Amino acid sequence: MEKLPERVQKLVRHTRELIKKIDKVSESLSKAMETRDFQLVKTQNFENFSASIFKKEDEKKLVLRIEPKIDIKRGLFTLLYRSELVPERLKEAVTTEGMTVGSNIFQITVDAPEPLLDYALDQIIIKLRKAFWSFSKPETRQTLLKLKKNLDNIEGKEEESQREMEILEEKINDLLFYTVQLP
Repeated sequence: MEKLPERVQKLVRHTRELIKKIDKVSESLSKAMETRDFQLVKTQNFENFSASIFKKEDEKKLVLRIEPKIDIKRGLFTLLYRSELVPERLKEAVTTEGMTVGSNIFQITVDAPEPLLDYALDQIIIKLRKAFWSFSKPETRQTLLKLKKNLDNIEGKEEESQREMEILEEKINDLLFYTVQLP
């Protein structure tokens, strides 16, 4: 069997990438439609962001919608979707450029048993406070931008660079959540 010409292979790869992007947009839209049925439970304001918490009456999950109060580049902001806040099974479908709702709104679903729901929400809020504190520090922001650039460079070559991608994601988690002290 004859090998396809290079330009046809490029076209096939490009078409696959476009299909993946369309799937992600479709998933985002279906998530946005799903949140229409949720009621606003409360809003919390912090120094660097505000959080709106939505809940569907008959379900045991919350939707947490975060809107920054500080200026964050979209590419940097989308690193939250590559962090440990997002379950591993969803990370495979996420690129660092997609997945924000609107311009700079981060949305995550908190799904836990009823007695642990408030605790899980509190833990996520603490991590988000640390992440936004990290975003507000220029030196950390620069380091995160470099890590994002490295992540973008290897993102298309997933299989051969899976280990490198995991290391970069761990560095991002460290900078966002573990090496920062809240004031």
